[in-house]
Amino acid sequence: MARAKRTDRAEARRRYRATVIESDQSTDPELEPAEPEAAGGRASRARSSGPVAPTQRPSIVAAFRGSFRPIDLRGDIQALPWITLHSKAVWLPVLLTVISAVAYVAIPSVVSAILFQYFVLTPPIAAIFLAGFLAPRASYLTGLIAGLVGAIALTIVALVTFSQIQAAQANVPATTVDQVIQAGFVISPISGVIFGGAAGWYKRFLAMANPNRAARPTKPGDRNRRRDSNNRPLLARRR
Repeated sequence: MARAKRTDRAEARRRYRATVIESDQSTDPELEPAEPEAAGGRASRARSSGPVAPTQRPSIVAAFRGSFRPIDLRGDIQALPWITLHSKAVWLPVLLTVISAVAYVAIPSVVSAILFQYFVLTPPIAAIFLAGFLAPRASYLTGLIAGLVGAIALTIVALVTFSQIQAAQANVPATTVDQVIQAGFVISPISGVIFGGAAGWYKRFLAMANPNRAARPTKPGDRNRRRDSNNRPLLARRR
């Protein structure tokens, strides 16, 4: 009886080993490289989520040529209401022009005279350049608006006090109020179109000459976080 039991146990162990070997051989070999592929996929995703290589900076000549844009008058006119409501290209130069005109009449000083000369007096070059530089498009139209507002402000100031305008215009012969107003409404709008368009071109030129400028951290918190991560110990950064 004892020998029969030992024989049965040995036979059971042989059958168990045979089933284990068969199960190992029947394993699908195509499933084995799944883990390396997954690891490779994770590595490729990690590489793709890493820092993007900086854009190659174009030459000055290429940036100069690429900054020119054809005029789309119809599209620019349609976009002008959106630009007026959603950007500072219109209301900020207009506000500065009005403040400069009021300060020149109400608070005569050196500062008000300088503001009047750059934001109101023909042509209001500071207001025009600011309007063209801040415009996302149609910079020549925003410059035109700034020139017209400057001409209107100059007309009001000329009607209020003409003697101060003559004092502000150095090396200019005495003229009449009508001549000053006419010159303002002719020169300021034309200068607004020209210098406003030039300001928009200059903005595009700066963006194309330095394309990596937008990728830099703009918030102080981003700079602080990057600085803190760089100052951490090597083991702490690996965690």
